Amino acid sequence: LAQEGCSLATVSRLVLSCVNRATMQLLCFTLFASASSTTVTPLQKVVEMLGGMLAKSKEEKHEEVVRFNTFKQWCDDTNGEKRAAIDDENKLIAKLTSRIEKDTATIAHLEGEIARLNDDLASFAGDLKAAKGIRRKDHEDFKAQHKDYSESIDALERGMAALKANAHNLKQGEDALLQLQQVKSIPQSALRVFEIYLQTGDDGVPEANAYESQTGGVQEVIQNLRRKFEDERLALEKAEAEEKYKFEMTSQGLHDNIEQSEEELNTKTEDMQKTKQRKASDEKELTKTQQALAEDSSYLQDTETLCLQKAQAYENRQVTRQGEIEAIEKALEILNSDDVKGSAEKHLPKLIQKSGVSFAQLRSVKSNDEAVAKAVELLQAAAKRTGSTTLLFAAEKAMNDPFKKVKHMIAELITRLMNEANEEATHKGFCDTELGMNKNVRDEKTSSVDKLTAEVEERNAKDNQLKNRLAKLTEDVSELNKAMASATAQRNTEHEKNTETIADAKAGQKAVAQALEVLKAYYAKAAAQTDLMQGPADDAPATFDEAEQGQQGAATGVIGMLEVVLSDFTRLDSETSEDESTAQSEYDNFMNESKEDKAVKEMDIDTYTGEQERNARKLHDAENELADEQAELDTALGYYEELKVECVKQPISYEERVAQRKEEVESLRQALQVLGGDSNILDSQGA
Repeated sequence: LAQEGCSLATVSRLVLSCVNRATMQLLCFTLFASASSTTVTPLQKVVEMLGGMLAKSKEEKHEEVVRFNTFKQWCDDTNGEKRAAIDDENKLIAKLTSRIEKDTATIAHLEGEIARLNDDLASFAGDLKAAKGIRRKDHEDFKAQHKDYSESIDALERGMAALKANAHNLKQGEDALLQLQQVKSIPQSALRVFEIYLQTGDDGVPEANAYESQTGGVQEVIQNLRRKFEDERLALEKAEAEEKYKFEMTSQGLHDNIEQSEEELNTKTEDMQKTKQRKASDEKELTKTQQALAEDSSYLQDTETLCLQKAQAYENRQVTRQGEIEAIEKALEILNSDDVKGSAEKHLPKLIQKSGVSFAQLRSVKSNDEAVAKAVELLQAAAKRTGSTTLLFAAEKAMNDPFKKVKHMIAELITRLMNEANEEATHKGFCDTELGMNKNVRDEKTSSVDKLTAEVEERNAKDNQLKNRLAKLTEDVSELNKAMASATAQRNTEHEKNTETIADAKAGQKAVAQALEVLKAYYAKAAAQTDLMQGPADDAPATFDEAEQGQQGAATGVIGMLEVVLSDFTRLDSETSEDESTAQSEYDNFMNESKEDKAVKEMDIDTYTGEQERNARKLHDAENELADEQAELDTALGYYEELKVECVKQPISYEERVAQRKEEVESLRQALQVLGGDSNILDSQGA
């Protein structure tokens, strides 16, 4: 090479700029071996090696283009998928946000409706209570008027019967008419007829004909009055029936309004709960989608950065590889020129003859044992690199079996691995399908179980709420009964005490008044006494010189005190009577309000009892459905555990197994090629 001068130096610089250190070592060894050959010159060997390097550079450049195109396709697919996912997530976020805003407005509207319905229920309950109070008062008035009419009619009938029975007995007839005059409902015109009748005859003894004539007129008046009272009583009864009917219609209307409002309230309350649950679910999904959007956006940005960096690196590598190819091509052009090739052919053979070293001596023909050894070495290295027991087994068999048997064994291993790959691909498809379907079932059943669990919890809470309401209402009714009983007992005791006090006060007033009358009469009379005259018997024992008027001074004080006592008894009578009237009025009001409150609470008890029974039925249905859904979910989870053992819980992933098997097959093919086998047959078998 030194004899070639600058031309060879130029070749060396070109080669050094394009090949690595290991290639240079191989080139030096090859040149050394070539220098010892008797048939191949060093220059020819260099040209041959550079040709091989050129072919390898072009192949690697092409492989890199293929790999980058695959990577670029992945970039395009991944970026497209992520952009589509981001677009879908943005649309879903907009949809969820709109739905959440709509649900928020719906909840606010329902809250207003619920407040309005509660106000309506309170108003209806107040109207019903007022209507009951008016109806009760009107009915009491009706009973009083009906009683008056009935008593008047009864008195008229008795008077008529008495007049008919005593047509000739003036005295008994007058008694009957006198009794009729006491009836308050008798009009003045009828009373004048009765008075005329009573004044008939001389000295109270009427003539027989005149008496009978007057009796007939009185009977006609009484008969007309009876019919009039009966007609008015009938009209009163009709009016009462109409008022009762109106009250019942009004009461029924208010009850219907209350029932309708309660039903609407329950519906809107349930709608609001469902809307709140849907809003909470949407908010949860919105948060999850926003997180996914952030992750996908970050992933897309990282992918775009990676793809850009890889593209730039690929351009640089392609430039470098193209430079290597051009350098080798330039070197070959120089080495094949007449300046180099002619000089080499002219001078190098002489050097080869002098060296005494034959290139043919360095090169040896590979024997079968050497091929097997190389194949074993290749398989062992691949087994160590991949951790494949299959390659390690093949290496051990290759060391111990005959040459042809080794080739057959490797071919069978390749076929077996390819069959396993096909079977595993089929199994992978089965696992993907089953896992996907199982996930859908688990998600569906989990969602259903969660929804039913929430419904069961809600209905249990509602059942407890209704039980608490019923218990509270029952307790309130019991307390009302106790309070009314206690108030009645207290009122009776108080009435008895007040009655006794009033009686005592009246008796005290009467007694004190009598005492005052006695004392005042005495002392007034005593004060009128004149002075006594002294008799002539001067020698009589001394007695008194003035008239006795009693203890006028002390009497004045006593009388004054008795008048105070009388005033106290009078005030006691008045105040106790007033207290009795007030207490009785308060008791009546309390009893009426308590009875109305009790009636309302008992109606609420009936309403809540019905609602509790309906809720209990729905709770029972939800629990049964929950049990069924939970059983199906448990079945799906059990099957998922089986699928995990078969499809998921593997020492290495499916992709890793595919890569490892591919490397095993490639290593076995290389070993088969080393042994001189034909791998094209295996390719056709794999296809």
